[in-house]
Amino acid sequence: MRAPSLQVISLWLMLLFLLGPVARGEDKAPLSGSSRLVQGSISTSNRVTQDYRVAPGDVLSFSIHEESAYDQDEILVRPDGYATIRPVGQVFVAGMNIKELSRHMEDSLTPYVNDAQVFINVREFHIPRIYLIGAVNHPGLFQPDWRVFSGAEPEPRFQGNKNLSNLDWTVSKLIIRSGGLNYNADITNIEIIRHNGAKEQVNLFSYLIDGDLSQDKLLEEGDTIQVRQLPTLPYGDEAFKLLCASGIYPERFPVRVLGEVEKPGLFYLSSDSPYINSAVAMASGYKRSAIKRAVIINRKSNTQELAKLVVDPEKIDLMLRPNDIVEVKDAQSAKLIRGAETLSRMVAPFWWLSQF
Repeated sequence: MRAPSLQVISLWLMLLFLLGPVARGEDKAPLSGSSRLVQGSISTSNRVTQDYRVAPGDVLSFSIHEESAYDQDEILVRPDGYATIRPVGQVFVAGMNIKELSRHMEDSLTPYVNDAQVFINVREFHIPRIYLIGAVNHPGLFQPDWRVFSGAEPEPRFQGNKNLSNLDWTVSKLIIRSGGLNYNADITNIEIIRHNGAKEQVNLFSYLIDGDLSQDKLLEEGDTIQVRQLPTLPYGDEAFKLLCASGIYPERFPVRVLGEVEKPGLFYLSSDSPYINSAVAMASGYKRSAIKRAVIINRKSNTQELAKLVVDPEKIDLMLRPNDIVEVKDAQSAKLIRGAETLSRMVAPFWWLSQF
């Protein structure tokens, strides 16, 4: 009997290689290439992970292994958080990650399909938008949604059948996200223009100082928040301290130091230490000719008039405000006004020479 040729042997080996998995009862992968899906996963073409939580406006695709009749490519998650998924019908999907939604669907499919193997893909994901304009550090469009990436607890949290137009973002959270208020922001009269055209007023000062939680209103997608400007700050020292410590006020604000200091100029004081002595230190200290016990603070009053305060910083380290002008006189200048009535009052820690 003639021995099989080398070509015949090669052909048999190739057939064994191709048919081996079938003979061993191994299933073929349902999909191949870059579009292959793993159960309960999303496509690698989307830069999201299994921790991504479905949100209103997302578009999903849905399929069941070996049940092509139920394939759906364009499933819109409605604003109420529900989506229509055959054959189950209305399914509340918002707030679930891909694993959770896959398991939920497999359980819901028990009356229709035995041992259903579900594949869900986020084809498009929607990020809410809110607009912030006016006297804030970085006005513009904000997308308060960190659910696209895995890791930390998702925000916002969706629970039950909650109205999902609510983002769990408040006015104060959005302002902090924007880098904080400008120093001339009017936080007593912030306007919210709702996505439906309705307008609401917010007194964030009352929230920060008095603890009125009702003033830190929840925002909805499409809202616009407007923060107006003030010509000068109307707050007292204690309120100003609280604003500086609130996290929504600028970390630094401008003051100008002039006169008998080593390096006069414009400086930005930290809101942690907004005092005269801090400003003078930033100007590299007094010159020898300086009158240290009678430093003049020029500040705009609420009526836009320029008020002058004469202060002895060794006795009272007065808290400065944005755009204050610190003026340090020399001995010669002091002699010119020695006979004036105002000079006789400089022995006091400080004195108002005009009403502030």
